Amino acid sequence: MPLIDVTYDGTLGEEVLHRLAEILPDAVAEAVDRLEEPWIGPPGPGDIAIRFRKKSQLDVGDLDVAIEVRTKQFEHRVQDKQRRVNLIRDRLASLPLGQVGVWLILCEGAWSQRLDPTRRGLADALPGSAAAAIIDADSRRSQPAPRLQFGFQVTFGRPHSTACDRLS
Repeated sequence: MPLIDVTYDGTLGEEVLHRLAEILPDAVAEAVDRLEEPWIGPPGPGDIAIRFRKKSQLDVGDLDVAIEVRTKQFEHRVQDKQRRVNLIRDRLASLPLGQVGVWLILCEGAWSQRLDPTRRGLADALPGSAAAAIIDADSRRSQPAPRLQFGFQVTFGRPHSTACDRLS
């Protein structure tokens, strides 16, 4: 499960942030796919978590947007990590984000989750195709999935940790 932290400055409007939230799940899913779990799009619930945080007056740095993607280290990911991070950066090029930096962090970890089949809050909060992907994934939940499906969770303004040992 990739964990994605997006730190942005005050120049980005709400519409741009929502569009970024729609594009990131597929861009990251494609970038971190591996032979054992290929990217088959669209993401399913709980597969990707995205957290947005606006820069404070105490933050230091010239980037308008800094994106940190943390995911579990596998040999295939290590071998071509620069190609993978460039893929994420290039998928975001159509957005007016200003100066953007993308950091791919690969480290050891494990992941476990429990999905609540009655909870649909995320799909209700997202516009258009992002919400449709979540609802579609919810309807397939009872069917066996042959391969990993990627999904995402979006939160705005919540403080976060950047410790590698808290991710998979």
